[in-house]
Amino acid sequence: SLLGLALHGEWAELVRRVEEARADAERRDDRHVELNISLGAPAIAWLLLDRPDEARWRADRALSWSPPGYSAQHY
Repeated sequence: SLLGLALHGEWAELVRRVEEARADAERRDDRHVELNISLGAPAIAWLLLDRPDEARWRADRALSWSPPGYSAQHY
C-alpha cells in the first residue's frame, strides 16, 4: 500500500506509484483515486518531488469535492 511505502521510507517506489496512480486517475476521471493520493501519507510524494504547491493544490481540490456536512478521511 502507499501508506506502507511511506511508513517504511520506500520513497522512490512511493513516488513511482503515486505518479502512476495520478496519471491513471486523471485519464479515467477517477476522483476516488485522486482523493486518496492527494491526502495523507501518499501526499508525501509531491513533497519528495519538491512540488509543495502541487501538494497543497491537490489536497485543497480533493477536499472541495466533499459535499457540505461530509468529510473525506484526511490527516
